[in-house]
Amino acid sequence: MDEKNGAAYLDEAFRSLRGHKRLAEDAFAQIDDEQFFRIIDPEEFIIDPGTTRAELMRYWEESWSLTLDTVRSLKPDDLLKLKMVSTRGQPNNVLQAVHRATAHYAYHVGQILFLAKHLKSTGWKSLSIPRAQSNAAAEKKP
Repeated sequence: MDEKNGAAYLDEAFRSLRGHKRLAEDAFAQIDDEQFFRIIDPEEFIIDPGTTRAELMRYWEESWSLTLDTVRSLKPDDLLKLKMVSTRGQPNNVLQAVHRATAHYAYHVGQILFLAKHLKSTGWKSLSIPRAQSNAAAEKKP
């Protein structure tokens, strides 16, 4: 991969990750603490009973900072290095690891959006194109 394409890939991965973070945070902002901590089935993530929303959001910020700082620190020539990054025991080169992380984050953000929209119900404010407005949005594009 040449430097120009590698740089474009890293910029897009960073932009996508930052966009996923923003979407989830916009969804969090629409739900109250009861909805935020609601457990809908026993297979969900485990949270200690005394954990506060502020604590979870602090952990959220720290984790996202680590991810975004890592992607931002990469250079195009890092992408295809033979040094392998292990993800759950699977070897990946750096490009594969970045792609896998971006896809994995998108998957979880989709879950967050789905649940937040469901919990908020008719009070939900669209984070993209509002329901039944796709045609109007398409007509506005140049």
